[in-house]
Amino acid sequence: MFARLAAVSALSVVFSLTGCGEGQHPNQGPKSAGKGGPMGGGMPPPEVEVTTVAPQSVARTVVIPGRLAAVRVAQVRARVEGILEKREYTEGSEVKAGQVLFRIDAKPLAANVESAQANLAREGQRAGGHAESGTHPAAERHPGAGRA
Repeated sequence: MFARLAAVSALSVVFSLTGCGEGQHPNQGPKSAGKGGPMGGGMPPPEVEVTTVAPQSVARTVVIPGRLAAVRVAQVRARVEGILEKREYTEGSEVKAGQVLFRIDAKPLAANVESAQANLAREGQRAGGHAESGTHPAAERHPGAGRA
C-alpha cells in the first residue's frame, strides 16, 4: 500500500511540473501574459487613463434647493365679453400697467356701439320734437308724473 501511495505522489508531481512549460514555476503566471500566451488565454493589459495635473482657477458654486415667490401678484380679468383672438405678451415676461395683454374680436363690440348710438339718436329725435312744449315723451305717457 505504501508503494502504491508513493507511485501516485510521484506521478502527480511529474504531471504538475510538465504542465508548467518553458521553465516556469507552478506559482508563476505565464511568461507571455498580455500577449495571449501559448494558447491565447492570457489577459490583455489594463487600459489606463493618464492626466496631467496643473493648477487652475475653479469657480465656487453652491446648489441650494428653494422656492420662488412673486413680488407682486395680479389677477387678470376681462372687462368685456368676447372671443379671444390673440395673446399680446410672452409668458413669463414682465408686463407694465396699462399694457395690452389680449386682443378680443371687435366685431360684436362694434355692433353693440352702433346699436347704442342708433338708440341714442332715435331718443334724441323724440325728445327734440317735444323740446318746444317742455314735455318729455315719458311725461306724456304718464300724465301725473313730474307734478307736485
